[in-house]
Amino acid sequence: MKFLDRWVKGVKNGIDSEPPITVYWEVQQPEGDPKKSVEGWVTHHNTWPDPKVERRTFYLTADAQISPEKPGANSNEGSRAYLYPTGTELYGDNQQFQVRPYSRGVLNYRTAPVTSDMVLLGNPEVVLYLSIDNGDDADVELTLKDVAPDGVLFVQSGLLRASLRAIDNERTYVDEVVHSFRKPEKLVPGEIYELRMSFISPIAHVVRQGHSLELTIGATNPIPHSVLGTIPAGAASINRVYHSAQYSSRILLPVIPGAVAQAPAPAYDALRGQPYRKDDEFVPGGLPIQ
Repeated sequence: MKFLDRWVKGVKNGIDSEPPITVYWEVQQPEGDPKKSVEGWVTHHNTWPDPKVERRTFYLTADAQISPEKPGANSNEGSRAYLYPTGTELYGDNQQFQVRPYSRGVLNYRTAPVTSDMVLLGNPEVVLYLSIDNGDDADVELTLKDVAPDGVLFVQSGLLRASLRAIDNERTYVDEVVHSFRKPEKLVPGEIYELRMSFISPIAHVVRQGHSLELTIGATNPIPHSVLGTIPAGAASINRVYHSAQYSSRILLPVIPGAVAQAPAPAYDALRGQPYRKDDEFVPGGLPIQ
């Protein structure tokens, strides 16, 4: 209202001298009512991305880890395969999120539990090296989750059709990979392609001490949804993600060094737009083939 008063009504209330970016952390909906939404804390920023953010690279490994060590230095080099398009994660609400995706249709990767709070502010970037063995296209959906000792919290998702992987270099910047979406470039079975993608929107999230991050790679959601949902492109296939010094699939996380949570941990089942399930068993997923 303060913004509208200033720029629609012309009321000089000082908002134009305030920092232009406000971040509301860990917004909760008591009793599921959005009108009662309350944030854990608020931060203000003069620029975006915030200059304090460091983009730290973590590598996806053949043994289903998210690791700071680049593949090729040890036994975590290789590829992992999954059955496409049989695995998708439903995150429309808490009820949908209870249904785990079919394990052979997804690949899961997880960090070690963090030893101190890891504060994320911005849009992670994921680089995947992918091949298919059938058809000429594939939809890749990512889900990023926070894994607590007793449950899993949805953080954000990302979506890309592999044939539309071309980057718009003029619009891409450090916090968002932007695709041109002008000309499809179909895939050839057996060829390895680089897919760079951001998530649907930036995140402001604290991975608290003892928690882990989990990344899931699978197909898109074929169930019609008000926000997104699409019949997966391409044909039934065994798709592979590669992990090596040459094909180093990875995730870049926007970390604020030394930052910690500014409020007690929220009730995760009440967070707005972030479904939660009481389940922490790690299932790597994928097919039992090399």
